[in-house]
Amino acid sequence: MGVVLGINENHDAAAAIMVDGQLVAAVAEERFTRRKHQSASVEHAVRSALSIAGVTLGDVDLLVTCAHRVEVHPSSPEAAFRRDLVRSVPRWYEHDSHHDLHAYSAWFGSGFEEPAILVVDAVGTRLDLLARPLLAPGAEIFKKDPAGYECESIFGTAGGVLEPLAQHYTTHRPYDWSREDIGIGRLYNYAAKEIFGTSYAAGKLMALAALAEASPGTFVDLDAAWPRPRHDAFTAFSGPKVHPEPEALASLAAGVQKDLEYTMLALARRAAMLVDARLLCVAGGVGLNCPANSRMLRDSGFADLYVFPAATDDGVAVGAAVLGSWCILGEKDRPKGRLSPFLGAAYSDEEVRHATGRMAVDLDSHGVTSQEFESTDALLDEICDDLRHDRVVCWFTGRSEFGPRALGNRSLLASPRSARMHERINRDIKGRERFRPLAPVMPESLVEAYFEVPPGFRSPEMLLAPSGTAQARALAPAAFHVDGSARVQTLSDTSSLGRLCLRFLAATGCPMLLNTSLNGPGDPIVEAPDDAIALFLHRPIDVLVLNESMLLRRAAR
Repeated sequence: MGVVLGINENHDAAAAIMVDGQLVAAVAEERFTRRKHQSASVEHAVRSALSIAGVTLGDVDLLVTCAHRVEVHPSSPEAAFRRDLVRSVPRWYEHDSHHDLHAYSAWFGSGFEEPAILVVDAVGTRLDLLARPLLAPGAEIFKKDPAGYECESIFGTAGGVLEPLAQHYTTHRPYDWSREDIGIGRLYNYAAKEIFGTSYAAGKLMALAALAEASPGTFVDLDAAWPRPRHDAFTAFSGPKVHPEPEALASLAAGVQKDLEYTMLALARRAAMLVDARLLCVAGGVGLNCPANSRMLRDSGFADLYVFPAATDDGVAVGAAVLGSWCILGEKDRPKGRLSPFLGAAYSDEEVRHATGRMAVDLDSHGVTSQEFESTDALLDEICDDLRHDRVVCWFTGRSEFGPRALGNRSLLASPRSARMHERINRDIKGRERFRPLAPVMPESLVEAYFEVPPGFRSPEMLLAPSGTAQARALAPAAFHVDGSARVQTLSDTSSLGRLCLRFLAATGCPMLLNTSLNGPGDPIVEAPDDAIALFLHRPIDVLVLNESMLLRRAAR
């Protein structure tokens, strides 16, 4: 038995475990520390992944990490845990290329045999730290600074071998943006930081951009051999660092978003020219940009597109584990079909009972009652009735998702039939800006009737944003953004959530539900039952489902 532990110690720290070539666990550290984008520390994630896999640290044959990571003080707890890992595992390999590991994660997750792979993020490994030869003979490289960093990479996979075919390296001077030769991911982060005060606001920028129109080419030289941001574009950001009303800067956001979409499409088309493949995989933080993904799927010439659900740096842990399994241990099995994103821990009914017992006094003081169900069907009937009456439901079941999207196991569910529900969730529960969209979830069998999508369309990872039909927007106004698009998630008709959607359709005539992540303002998605109960108690939520039990506020009915 070959057991490989892959870890990412950069921001979005995470751990993943492969056993005999199969990915059995992947978890992010932030779910346990409750600090979004947790960096350096990875101990909780490692221990959780080991527990899920049913192995101990002593069973691990190989540890794979990435050289691109946050450095810590030698006397810190994080450094001590790193030393324990290296001492406990017989083989340790530190891979030099951050982008290689992103590529391996997407390749593995897609189930594609020999796809083209596009990796785009803000910054990867520094060029002078890469031990391997830069590129294959005759391949393309775009850089100005010998100490540049990976930012955009195209890979081929012919013969089952990952091969970098074209790459762009950027400079990295964080205090002199106007002089940088940066990539599109870095520009997008910079725009987010200038508008919202943090570079971790890419999702907000993507949402804000839909409030305005823009023409391509404002910030990026789209005629260059490799599209790159213009240096003079930064004059547009010379105003206040954080605008008190972000909507006033919607035109700025729209310009950056439009140029990102055109850049990603240009890179995808370049990949189509360089790689003899019908299928494209995408990873790196820019892979979370849903309009850009939709544009690539529609216009790049590839027959299908797969974006790894943990496209940000938490996915590097999976890439590290895959590299270790495939390239070091020589395990050749490839996954059959798309990877399930449900790679975290599941919590038993007994663990749920213990959690509710620990918080019994608080639950009682908030007027909460409990109800058990004899079958899943009985539970779904009750929840459908709650949703039909515009109650908001916390949905906590099964294994937690890996990545930043709630895909149906750690979700907030609601009816999308009134636009007021969008305002209620954003303002009262999530505590976020009014322009942020919510996502619909619906059975895959129905999506072509309500969205402008090609035959066979599916979006189980919630990383595409097609336009809805006029009928869909009328039926579910809370599910659509101001531009008529929606970050739809499709799911099997036979899944619990799919069956709930079909019940809701039969009861109301609406084919979809709202699905947003189960977390409060500024928090990571909940991990354990205690987290879900605490959120339920402290936000105006009506119902909490924990496996097949229900907690209900008496005032809700």
